[in-house]
Parts: sequence; structure tokens; C-alpha cells
Amino acid sequence: MSEGVAANEEAAKNILGILFPKTGKLGGRYYDHRKFLINCNIAVPECFDRYFSLFLEDDAIPTTTMKKLIYDAKESELVADITRLYQNGKIIRLLEEIEAYANKGDSKNVPSERATILIRCLCRMWSSFEAEEKDFFTIPFAWRLLFCVDTLLEVVDMVERFPLLQSIFEDKMVDPPTLALLLQDFETQHGRCTDKGPNENKQAISLDELLALEPLFKSRCIDAINSGAALLQYGGLNFLWMLSQLDEELVKHIKETLVTDNISLAKVISYCTSRGKTAVRLVVETRHVNKETLSEFIDVEEAYSRIDVFVTTREFLLLPKETQKDVIAFLIAMASNKKGSPTEGLVAEEIIQEELQKRVNAIQRMEV
Repeated sequence: MSEGVAANEEAAKNILGILFPKTGKLGGRYYDHRKFLINCNIAVPECFDRYFSLFLEDDAIPTTTMKKLIYDAKESELVADITRLYQNGKIIRLLEEIEAYANKGDSKNVPSERATILIRCLCRMWSSFEAEEKDFFTIPFAWRLLFCVDTLLEVVDMVERFPLLQSIFEDKMVDPPTLALLLQDFETQHGRCTDKGPNENKQAISLDELLALEPLFKSRCIDAINSGAALLQYGGLNFLWMLSQLDEELVKHIKETLVTDNISLAKVISYCTSRGKTAVRLVVETRHVNKETLSEFIDVEEAYSRIDVFVTTREFLLLPKETQKDVIAFLIAMASNKKGSPTEGLVAEEIIQEELQKRVNAIQRMEV
């Protein structure tokens, strides 16, 4: 190899190292996903295609839009813009961008007052979001709220953090399942409700402040149960685990009284059902029915008998579509003979959809 060719090869490696830090630690360079995402660097997978196209990638959000949301938009504008981005299928990208901006370590860091507005807005809207994570190895969608809140809280002045969180826990526009996410996060930071020890470097609030949030959370949960609001939306019972860590006897009583009618039973089955992906020969979307968790509310066989009749009625069609799918997944899981199998309780999304359509068609034929 000639000296000129060798020099060119080294120069090419150096350029690649600048553009794509992951290709090698050339000159001590590193890959900072958040910083690169904000700056739309070619090294970020989400931004790569825009360098070879006349258009932005499908889930891209223009920098001008993000800067308006982060730094300028009034709360009403923020709600409208976030709603629009959500409807356009860009909620995951938006949350990544917000986290990235909050982590940006320069003079343009998110001001404390803007972080406060963003946190409140996200918490109020969170229960209306639903998103499918496309990659097999990905983080739970709920964690994305915590990633944003945790990083935004770091730029909120210490003396303002607890009053902000207190107002959020008292805010009737923030649903108890969202509060449960936040509270569990803060509990974990202090080594509570977890097997891990406290993380003193990541504690957003003091232990005394955390203990002051707990009765607010408990009160909001009781109100949601007593008013029936917890059963009105999909995932509305997703505060029960966190509540049980504070008052096990209360949750035991709630579970005993919550399945008196079939609509409530369907919602409980939905609470006991999770979604994910399973790799067998192919990667498929599945739902997993946790029969052990369901047995804490009702005898599983009794639940099966009641629901098997319930899905033949018009009342079943009044449930949200996702709750219908969870109920059908339960029936299929109960009817299968996979006890003790690694796939016990797992039902493929495609099979659920086919069975649901059969049930819907049968009900509609009865009404003709």
C-alpha cells in the first residue's frame, strides 16, 4: 500500500469516527444519543435517512416545532400541539426529544418554569396516550414518562419541586394510574417498594416529602374506586399494586368488592392482562393473562363461566376495544391446555383479533 493510499485510509477512518462515533473510539470520541438527537446528527439512527432524502423521516419533528414546545408555547398551545403529534403517531419521538432537551448541558437548558409546565402537561395527558413500541428489545412505554419527568425535575428549583408534585397529586386532571407511576419512581429512588437500595444521587424529593405524597395518592385512588372512574377507561385500575404497598388491607377489600358485575369483572381481567412480544419461530405480538393475579379478585373458574356467557351479549360490545381483546385473550387462555408450559397464558394478537371478530359477528346476527 502506497503512502498516499495509507494516508487517505486513515483520513477516511477519522471522518467516519467523527460522523459515526459508534464505529470506533477514534481520538476518544463518544456517542451521546440525546445531544446528537437534538442536533440531528447523522450518527443517530432516527436522523440518518434525512441526509439521503429530500424529506424528513416519517416520525421526525421539525426543530422549530420542538423549540416552540420546549421554550415558548402556552399551556393550551402545548396541549394542542402534543395532541396533534400523538395523533400523527409521533408521541414516542416527542418524548425522546423532550428528554433530550432536558438533558442538554449548555446555556439553553430548559428553564425551571418551562420544565414545570411540561411536567404538568405530560402528567395530565398521559392516560390518553397509547403507543406500540415497534422494536422487540425496547423499554416499556410507561418508562418514557418517568424519563421525561425525572430529567425535567432536575432543572426545577429544589424549593419548587415538592409544591409542584403536591399540586399534581391533587390535580383531578391527573389520573391515579399516572400518579402510581410517579410515586413508584420516587419510592424506588429512596429504596422503598424495591429490593434495591436507595439511590441518593437520583432522589428528586426528600423522604419526608415523599411520605407527604402517599396519603394524597391513597385519597385519589379511593375516590376513583368509589366514583367508578377507575372502571371507565382502559388501564384505569393500574394503581392497585402501588396502593397495596401502602395499604394492603384496603386493596384486599377493594378486590373482594370489585367484581360484583360483569363489566367490572371484564375490567379486572383487563387489569390482569399485559401486552408484549414473544419470539418462537417468529416474533409475534401477544397478550399474557396472569391467572394468579386474577385469582386475588375471584375464583378463576367462576370468572371463566361468567365471562363465557357475557361475551355473547350486547353489553360486551360496549367495552373499549382493548378491553374486549383482553377478555377474549382470557377465554382463549383458559380453554387451551398449556398448563406448566412457558407459553401458558400467552395468546397471539392475531388469534385474539380473529376470535373477537367471530364473537362480534355472532352478537350482531342475533340482533337482526
